[in-house]
Amino acid sequence: MLKRKNKSNMSKKSRLVIVGSLVFLLGAFMYIGKMWGDYNQVSQDKKKVEEFLNGQDETEIVEIDGEGNFFEEVKNGYDYIGVLEIPSIDFMRGFLELENVNNHVDKNIEVIEQSDMPNVVNGNLIIAGHSGTGSKAFFKNLHKVKVDDLVNVYYEGVIYVYKVVDIYEVDKTGEVEINSDSSSTTLTLITCKPKNDTKQIIVICELIDEVQG
Repeated sequence: MLKRKNKSNMSKKSRLVIVGSLVFLLGAFMYIGKMWGDYNQVSQDKKKVEEFLNGQDETEIVEIDGEGNFFEEVKNGYDYIGVLEIPSIDFMRGFLELENVNNHVDKNIEVIEQSDMPNVVNGNLIIAGHSGTGSKAFFKNLHKVKVDDLVNVYYEGVIYVYKVVDIYEVDKTGEVEINSDSSSTTLTLITCKPKNDTKQIIVICELIDEVQG
């Protein structure tokens, strides 16, 4: 009787080991799959930015009136209208029109509704992004930016060069007070403070140069 009990216990232990191993392997495969998916997404995003900057937009022939009249519509993958570059933190990503369904912090860096495009004199382009971890934490290194760092915005064939002039924190309340100079053309970058969901980091940049792309 004692032997049978030991065999039974050993059998149960074996089953537990097998189940545990399968759970571990499943978790490992899921983790590797997520990492691979994130890597592919980053690679695709980088490619789309390069295509935008190199003017290699795809085109599609579209019928406009149902009577055989066509025109060539430009397609650039994510429909980027511009690119934000922050060299000091090795950041480069395209941004979208306000009305684009992907213009949201959960999908991309987000152009905020009150924004002006860079070509508007004394306007303010406001862009927000997630910090923290994960594939959508596009501004995870924004807290490393320093005053006097340069930031570039590529828009309509022009490179708008900005300099960081102020960095400050505010409480995260759903509204942000932007302390920018209304007599300057500015760029404002917004993200949550790392490891502190109650604070937001505001980076104010002023336009210092325009270069034909």
